[in-house]
Amino acid sequence: MKVSFITTVLNEEKTIGTFLESVAKQTRLPDEVVICDGGSKDKTKIKIINIIKVIKNIKITLIEKEGVNRSKGRNEAIKKAKGEIIVASDGGCVLDKHWVEEIVRPFGEKRDKGDKRDKGDFFEDKREKGNIEVVGGFYLPTGETTIQKILGQLTSVPLEKIDPNNFLPSSRSIAFKKSSWEKVGRYPQDLNYCEDLIFDLRLKKAGIRFTFRPKAIVFWPQKKTFFGGIKQFFNYAKGDGMAGKEGPHFWKLVGELGVLGGLGVLGVVGLVLLGILGYKSLKLAIKLKNSLVFFVCLFLLPLLNLSVVLGFIYGNIKRKF
Repeated sequence: MKVSFITTVLNEEKTIGTFLESVAKQTRLPDEVVICDGGSKDKTKIKIINIIKVIKNIKITLIEKEGVNRSKGRNEAIKKAKGEIIVASDGGCVLDKHWVEEIVRPFGEKRDKGDKRDKGDFFEDKREKGNIEVVGGFYLPTGETTIQKILGQLTSVPLEKIDPNNFLPSSRSIAFKKSSWEKVGRYPQDLNYCEDLIFDLRLKKAGIRFTFRPKAIVFWPQKKTFFGGIKQFFNYAKGDGMAGKEGPHFWKLVGELGVLGGLGVLGVVGLVLLGILGYKSLKLAIKLKNSLVFFVCLFLLPLLNLSVVLGFIYGNIKRKF
C-alpha cells in the first residue's frame, strides 16, 4: 500500500523545519511527501529545498502554485501524488511520531508483532469491518501563552466529547483514498476556509465510509496574539458563510449579541457581562487554573463572537455576489 503525504504551505519559514522533521521521524514513513507552496514571500521555499537535501529517507516534491488557495493547493498536491492512500496535515503543525502508522491502519496495515500499544482499549487494534475510505485523526491545541490556552479551549473538542460515528475530520489530520477524492469532485476550489467540512459532507453524501483514530494525533499551535485569534475566528466564519453552512453555535452567538445590545440600550450592560460573559470566563479560568484567563475572556469572548457573526455575514455576501 503506497501512502502519499500532502500539505500546503504559505510563509511558513519559522515552522517548516519542525513540521517536516516530524514527518521524517514517523514510525511508518510515508512513501512520498508532496508540498504545494501557494506563493510564499519569505524563505519557506529556500528552507524546503535545503531540507530536501538533508532528508534522504523520504522523497519530497515541492510544487509552486502562486496565488492558489488552500483547496486548490491540496488538489494540486494530490494530483501529483502517486499513492493510493492520501494522508494530509497543515503546515505549522507537528505530527506525533505514530501519526502515519495510526491513521493508515484502518486501510489494512498492521502493527509490528512487538508493538503492544493500546491493545484492549476502546479503540482496539483491529482492521475495520467493511471498506473504509476515510480516516479521521485527532488533533490537540498547543501553546504556552494565556491567549493560546484560551483559543485552544475554544477551537478544539475534547476527545471524550467526540462521537466517533459522526466525527467529521479536519484536513490537518485526515487520510483518504485518492479514488474517493476524485469521486466527490476533489476539494471545493472556491473555498479557503470550511473547505474540509464541505469535502467531508460530499464524502458522506456519496456513501463513503469513515472511521476515527484518536491515536493519530497532530499538535496544532494556536495563534499567539489577541488580534490573531479574532482574525482566525472571522476567517472560519467567512468560510462557513461562503459555503452556506453556519457553525453549530452560530445562532446562539447571534442571540447572545442581541441580548447584549438590547440590554445595553437599557443601561444594564454590567449585568449582561456578569451573567453571560462572567460565567463563561470563570468557567475557562477554572478549567485552565489561571485567574488571568477570567479578565482576558471578558474582552476576548464578545469580540470573538462578533467576529464570527460578521465573518458569516461577509461570507454569505461573497457567496451571493
